[in-house]
Amino acid sequence: MVSSERVVQPQAKRTMISFEFADGTTTGFFVDDAHPFWTHNAGWCSPEPDQAQAENGFHDVGRLRPGQHIYSVAASRFDKATRTVALEYISKRITKIVRRLEETPIFGLHFNSGYRSYHAGGFLVALNYPEITASRIQRGIKDLPGDEQMLAAIA
Repeated sequence: MVSSERVVQPQAKRTMISFEFADGTTTGFFVDDAHPFWTHNAGWCSPEPDQAQAENGFHDVGRLRPGQHIYSVAASRFDKATRTVALEYISKRITKIVRRLEETPIFGLHFNSGYRSYHAGGFLVALNYPEITASRIQRGIKDLPGDEQMLAAIA
């Protein structure tokens, strides 16, 4: 379930990435270099794993490198009876990770529950948004009884 939090990082210079694959296909520049991708044999990996790990403490993020395989959606089918979507993936071997500095905002997703992943540019990626946010803390304080709100505001 998507939360009410708006996930936008303001316009700034960022290192964006694109991929070149062994099958000759390429992507545009569609995520920043800290975004984690699900890999074939190494779990969640990012070109900048330390930054990705800092933003996603619940994941163990390794370094994404050429030679690794990431998953791309190849097909999807909606089952009307169960109201579910079945996805088929293909594995794509990275031959090159291209970096480019761009002035751009970043948009993401924040989920209240369920999976901690989604698809960006057709690829399986992890949420890249901290679990504890100022908005979440403010809502938590607002839900406290009046005297406890006072104590929280003082602390």
